[in-house]
Amino acid sequence: MNQEFWVEFGMKALNALIPVIMWALPLVLTALFGLLVQVIRHKQVEIQAMYPTQYEVVEKIASNAVLIAEQLHLGEFIKDKKEYAIEYVQRELDELGIELEFEKIVEEIEKAVMLEFNREKVLGQ
Repeated sequence: MNQEFWVEFGMKALNALIPVIMWALPLVLTALFGLLVQVIRHKQVEIQAMYPTQYEVVEKIASNAVLIAEQLHLGEFIKDKKEYAIEYVQRELDELGIELEFEKIVEEIEKAVMLEFNREKVLGQ
């Protein structure tokens, strides 16, 4: 078998395969893209489950601020619980890089007070 035979055989094989490849390539790429989208969505759900949303973080900080302010007030370390709670929340949010309007901070603290100190009423106990 000589070199011309193999060159001609290769050219005929390529001529036969190119239409099949051109037909299948978009299908394969579409399937791979769909698979990639599914993997990304799955990872996004995992990440969201692992890390709380910004709103949940703000709620937790406000709840902590209310409890800490109450304890400090009981120990007579602070006079104004609300002022301390606001400063605490603002300081924590600044450290996390979360920007929140003053009114929203006050609102979250008031909500935390209602939840923490009226828990029995809220839960119906």
